[in-house]
Amino acid sequence: MTAKEVVEEDAATAPESDTATAEEEAIDLEARAIAEAMQSADASYVPSPSLLSADDSAPLLAQVDGPDLTIFNSKPNVYQAKAVPVHLRAKLDIPIHVSAGGSVVEYEINTSLYDIGFGVTAEREEGITNVKENSRVDSHLEPVTGKFLVGSVPCALVFSFDNEYSWFREKKVSYKITVTPPNVENVVTGRRLRAKKALEAVEKDQAEMDER
Repeated sequence: MTAKEVVEEDAATAPESDTATAEEEAIDLEARAIAEAMQSADASYVPSPSLLSADDSAPLLAQVDGPDLTIFNSKPNVYQAKAVPVHLRAKLDIPIHVSAGGSVVEYEINTSLYDIGFGVTAEREEGITNVKENSRVDSHLEPVTGKFLVGSVPCALVFSFDNEYSWFREKKVSYKITVTPPNVENVVTGRRLRAKKALEAVEKDQAEMDER
């Protein structure tokens, strides 16, 4: 191989290498961001009043512990369906239960021919949080996608497809929802942070009871 051919080969392969490096850096940045977000959520953990006032401490300990590491599986869970009908003046809710804090949720939805109302809520004992405000989306023109981190658990994510505004048209919805649990290291770190915050909450609750 001549020197010219070597230079030309290096020039041809360099962009692929640069692209691979950029992708790896993006993945590392995302992993760090997820870990930091998890730590922030776990560091602000506060047991619910019902857990603190319960006669049995098992539910509180279970929430602090999080997933059982002896059977923990970090493989993604995928929920998907195609061409699901949403009748006129009706609504379709897809509930998904998430038990591992730090799980990353990705979704992609599309509809045939017409738009639809779409929103995501997270339901917990403390109340309901709007993850994505319900609004009409042009999912018939291009897929609607999103990605978010689930902090406090347990919670039920509800993906809502709203066709209540339509008097004449049924809609057909296709969706793919992927829930990726955290890695074991993040689970262990979260358990330690929640244990610390739970102990602080229990000690504060006990002190307040002693003062009464």
